[in-house]
Amino acid sequence: MAHDSQAWENYRQGRELIQKADPDYNKAKEFLEKAVDLITEDEIFPRTDDPHFLLGIVYEHLNMFEKAVDQYKMAIKKDELNIAALTGLGNNYLWMGKFNSAVEVYNKALEIDKEDIAAHYGLAYAYSSIDSMCAQAAGELAIVMQKDQAYGYAGQLQNFIDDGCPKSDRWCSE
Repeated sequence: MAHDSQAWENYRQGRELIQKADPDYNKAKEFLEKAVDLITEDEIFPRTDDPHFLLGIVYEHLNMFEKAVDQYKMAIKKDELNIAALTGLGNNYLWMGKFNSAVEVYNKALEIDKEDIAAHYGLAYAYSSIDSMCAQAAGELAIVMQKDQAYGYAGQLQNFIDDGCPKSDRWCSE
């Protein structure tokens, strides 16, 4: 299907702005919001180039987590196998303190690809924030550490888990 030229141009400009070495998320937001308003639901984009997915990234970087959640859900609605959108959704649930929702989404991502390091890392983080789930957090983080000890804040998360996931030190609260 041919893309609406105005939608396509806004999409292209927004995408270019977030791919720069120094992304301009505010300006990208303007372009991608226009693109999302103009595209039709049946238009197909590659998984990580879907305008809803890209707008989710933009909202995430602007700390607009609820809006990011909505956009990631739209990207997933179009493509249920979009692991990047699933992990993005899980990450935003984490930042909103919705740990059980994050666990559910990360597990969906792992059903698609059991090796996805971002989903294992997010799951470790979510478990570490839920009472009596520290052992599960340790198990997920062990998978991450086997793959890449420098992934994200794995070292800090390891120290937190080693301390027994103390409630007073949680990074977020539900």
